[in-house]
Amino acid sequence: MTMQRFGKSAQYLLLGCLLLFALIACQREDSAGEETAVSPDPNLSLYGGNIQRTGVYHTKAIRESEGVKWQFQTGDWIFTTPAVQNKTVYFGSYDGNLYAVDTNSGTEKWHFTTGDIVISSPAVADGIVYFGGMDGNFYALDASNGTERWRFNVGAAITSSPVVWQNRVYFGSDDGNVYAIAADTGREIWRFNTGAVVAFSPAIYQNSLYIGNSSGTLYVIDLDSGEEQWRFQTDGSVSAGPVIADDTIFLVTADPRLTGRLYAIDTNSQQLLWLFQIPAESYAPPAVANGLVYVAGLDGFLYAINTKNGVERWRFATGGPIFSAPIIVENMVYFGGWDQYLYAVNAVTGREQWRLWAGSGVSSPVISDGVIYVGSDQGVLFAIH
Repeated sequence: MTMQRFGKSAQYLLLGCLLLFALIACQREDSAGEETAVSPDPNLSLYGGNIQRTGVYHTKAIRESEGVKWQFQTGDWIFTTPAVQNKTVYFGSYDGNLYAVDTNSGTEKWHFTTGDIVISSPAVADGIVYFGGMDGNFYALDASNGTERWRFNVGAAITSSPVVWQNRVYFGSDDGNVYAIAADTGREIWRFNTGAVVAFSPAIYQNSLYIGNSSGTLYVIDLDSGEEQWRFQTDGSVSAGPVIADDTIFLVTADPRLTGRLYAIDTNSQQLLWLFQIPAESYAPPAVANGLVYVAGLDGFLYAINTKNGVERWRFATGGPIFSAPIIVENMVYFGGWDQYLYAVNAVTGREQWRLWAGSGVSSPVISDGVIYVGSDQGVLFAIH
């Protein structure tokens, strides 16, 4: 294990703000991340790595970090997960801007100012950046220069991170609706009302859109018509977007007893397969690869759970709550902790490979071409290699 430093001291008092805004079988070690991986689309970069949001990324794993390649300072907290496309990293900040930064030098290419903070993680597809704002607008920007292509106003905050598929962009809103918008023009195609806040991100699987709301309902919606196909009611409030792999939906909720639950639901029978109890609330979507689902909680643990039966394989302890969504590359799992560290853990064994000290709370990372990009509550985006 190696340990390095790359930041300033944390401000734990911001923790409460995060909750309000966010609502806020052993495999070979060299094969982890392949079995349930979705084929990557070179023209699409989005939260979760693919439209099923499995958290699997097809790039070179960092097995021993050399430290920080560069860092970029914004005016406030970076809670969004960056998107990387064409040697540019895109991300939003609580300072109200969406930034485009050169991946080689860490210099700003452009920024776009919205009317409020940006929590929605951007998606980049076919030269356009899509994201929502707390100002009630959903934006489409030219990825090369930040010029606005169009905006769509919903009249309520948008924290949901969009998914783009077949010239449509899908997202949820605090107004309780799920929207399908033409990706090129911003024209509304359909909307579906769930009756409660939709703060988190949708996933796509077999021509259906999967999304949950604050009343604890998972909705499955036909992509073309916007009609409900079926629904599943949980015992809590959906606290992260669904992840789908091998005909199974993995969904995290926070229940009234201040604990979290990980549901595994069969996409065909629409029935519960198993339920895993997390001792504390969880506010990050899981990642899935090679028969294991990885989920983090505010109890400071990352859990690896057997996807078939819900039995815990291993758990990894950190020194504070975890809000970060884990990502998987080859046989490695990467995630950030509120104990101010970025962690790299062996996906099969749960053993720590390395950690880096950020000096502040670390959000969800993304990886591209052997570099990890991750934001912090001090407004710094780090590039780590």
